[in-house]
Amino acid sequence: MIVPDGCRDIILIQDIEGSSSCFISSLASSTYDVKITAGVQFHGFRLTPGTTINEASFRAFIENNPSLDKIDKTWLEHFCSMKSSVHEALEGVRSDLDSIGIISRNLGVSVRTLQRHIKSETGMSPQFWRSLVRARRCARTLEEQPSLAEAALRSGYSDQSHMTRELQRWFNCTPSALKSGCLQTEINFSGYD
Repeated sequence: MIVPDGCRDIILIQDIEGSSSCFISSLASSTYDVKITAGVQFHGFRLTPGTTINEASFRAFIENNPSLDKIDKTWLEHFCSMKSSVHEALEGVRSDLDSIGIISRNLGVSVRTLQRHIKSETGMSPQFWRSLVRARRCARTLEEQPSLAEAALRSGYSDQSHMTRELQRWFNCTPSALKSGCLQTEINFSGYD
């Protein structure tokens, strides 16, 4: 199961015969399954939210080195980058889920500039990032909440049905199933939250 976490992954896949291929994940907006063949090996890195990947150059590098059996972390410096302005913007969204206006003022830009910048650099809108953080934080704390209605209120959802729709959209699980432990290992894994 792959659970949305705001991170992209670069994964080198080595099949049973020893041939290598590369997989670069997209930003997940819902939970999905990955089928794995026995004997296939994976080696890779989870990238910080907002990291830009020069996919064409990286794929060309992998194709020109077909016997690679792992990815060296130092290579990522050649193919991946993150603008400090993107990092600051995403940190702002993560820290203040209430208002994009407040975040943009704190960063000294207009709301529209912030929205365009995040969208152009990450491929997703600030609303995507806000919704992801809220859903991940809520899913992590469901076990501690006395009721689903209380969980919705504490997580900033307008009501329990709003929370239910959002958690089902992101995790393909009801809040009750999440509260009972569905996907807890995956959701507790670090990510954008």
